[in-house]
Amino acid sequence: SIEQTHTSLVLEGEFVPSDSPARYVFAARGVADGMAYVREYAKEGRKLNEELIRRLHEVTALDLQPFARGTFRPYGYLARITATRVKTADPLEIRDDLQVLVDVLNGSGAHPLLKAAGFHAMFENIHPFMDGNGRTGRQLLNFMLLKHGYRPVAIKYDAKRDYARGLEAWQVDGDSAAFCSVFLDCVEQEEQSFIELVEGLRRGPDPDHSIHNKADLADRFGESMRARLAQNSARDVHAVSETHERRPTL
Repeated sequence: SIEQTHTSLVLEGEFVPSDSPARYVFAARGVADGMAYVREYAKEGRKLNEELIRRLHEVTALDLQPFARGTFRPYGYLARITATRVKTADPLEIRDDLQVLVDVLNGSGAHPLLKAAGFHAMFENIHPFMDGNGRTGRQLLNFMLLKHGYRPVAIKYDAKRDYARGLEAWQVDGDSAAFCSVFLDCVEQEEQSFIELVEGLRRGPDPDHSIHNKADLADRFGESMRARLAQNSARDVHAVSETHERRPTL
């Protein structure tokens, strides 16, 4: 539990308890808050730049102490990615490396999906923050997907190992095939899930009343609502009638 003396600091966002279940709550909330910002930024057509990157880390990595949110690694803070051959950027080179990465992204004529994959791989290679780089990198990935009309993706648990190995192969060996394959599989799965949902709505329980377009869907929804309102109205009238019949006479 959180000590009483720390409670107000937690509520004010000035302190995050370490080694506490509460930290996981902060982490989960941060991912949700970050995704809300991602959707809004994509809707507004925001440009990807250092300010946006810092802001997304600030709102996503809520389980970090406030001083570490939205702040690049300081001089002397060398980040290591466990169990990989990846060498992250020197703290003194982070800002320049990120600017080069953003410039390359904006100047590239590659397909948006490939640009998003490449940016993500190199962002994780730079590893600009003390912690929370993976979450922030995936928020940025989804920002780029949403901005180009794609659905956001989540790296499923069973794909995490291939995801990590693919990143390492691209970052260390310059081989992009494995990571792009994992990433595109995730995109395809999300799109397919949405298509299956829409097709299921179109089919409907009765072939004679299938849904072919948005207007049909709205009509079906309206019919359903009217039917439920009619049932409720009839039930209310019946209840009032019964009450009137049971009312004692004076």
